Amino acid sequence: KPKDAPFKSALSKIRTRICFSFFRDQFESLIAKYEPLRKRWRGLHIYATDGDQYQLPASQDVLEAGYRGYPTEGQETHYPRMYVVHCCDMITGVTKEFRYANTNQELQLALEIATVLDSKSVTLYDRLFFCRDLVTAHDISSSYFFAKCKSGETVLIEIQEFEASSAKRKKVQIAGKEVTLLKIENPMTGEVNIFATNLPLKYLKQKKVDELYSLRWGSESNNRDLTETMKIENWHSTKINGIQQEIYAMLWATNMARIQIATAIKKKESISPENRSYVSINFKAVMDFISKHLMEFAKSKSRKIISSLKCLLERAKETRERLSREAPKVTKYSAKKFPSAALVPRRS
Repeated sequence: KPKDAPFKSALSKIRTRICFSFFRDQFESLIAKYEPLRKRWRGLHIYATDGDQYQLPASQDVLEAGYRGYPTEGQETHYPRMYVVHCCDMITGVTKEFRYANTNQELQLALEIATVLDSKSVTLYDRLFFCRDLVTAHDISSSYFFAKCKSGETVLIEIQEFEASSAKRKKVQIAGKEVTLLKIENPMTGEVNIFATNLPLKYLKQKKVDELYSLRWGSESNNRDLTETMKIENWHSTKINGIQQEIYAMLWATNMARIQIATAIKKKESISPENRSYVSINFKAVMDFISKHLMEFAKSKSRKIISSLKCLLERAKETRERLSREAPKVTKYSAKKFPSAALVPRRS
């Protein structure tokens, strides 16, 4: 260790003088620079929007910022939660939009994102998000959506009527806009799911829409990479400003890694609804390389660094088969032995 290296405490003090918006601006600048290079499928960008939760330290600063534990039966978890909504490009994995709140507002944040998406795009949603407001939000941005719908008596009357009918496809008016409802059978389980979309007819052949929606799982993988692979919840600060700094720094770094990966993969090798076989590159290996050479990437990459990165990208390539494993969704849950040990009385 160099004798003149600063102590960690000194770095922590310096961080308090920097607003998290500096890191957010770097993250958004990287997205803007990459925008013209995004890969398309049949003229459309494919996005997926999904929510997640981050566990925060129970510090006074975090609590004063309005972050609370997850509520349950008059109590709440000891550690506060940050609720986030992540919109990712499903062909490259690169983040498109990111929002967060101190209360569970997944739908509201997803609607905000939908209003600012580019018109030549389609966004995939799971069954949590579809509603009249989502149709309106995509109409504002003139973009497309493809969403799985809930079933039963609590959903929109248009969906209830379609579910009760024998029709496999039907055009309806929702929020004053034409929406196509589809019934698609899962070939493995026999389960019939209902989907809603405003995509033009040319995109709605059953095999294509089925494989299009299957790309949505990439959003789950991206959220998992942040929490499990990159351990984003291992915070180095107890201040909300420091936590926000780390979130945007991590998003910048993961975007940089995915951009490098996307650049190294030819368009015909990319994942898409029409490609069962695609080329993948080890995300963790690229992230480790960027972490070791962070200053060079933050400033200007040297020829030596570029050459080393290209070599790594070529060595780490592998061909994968999409949809090679299919099975019914199973929710795994094991109750804690002492369920109340992590709970405190609900704060008023």
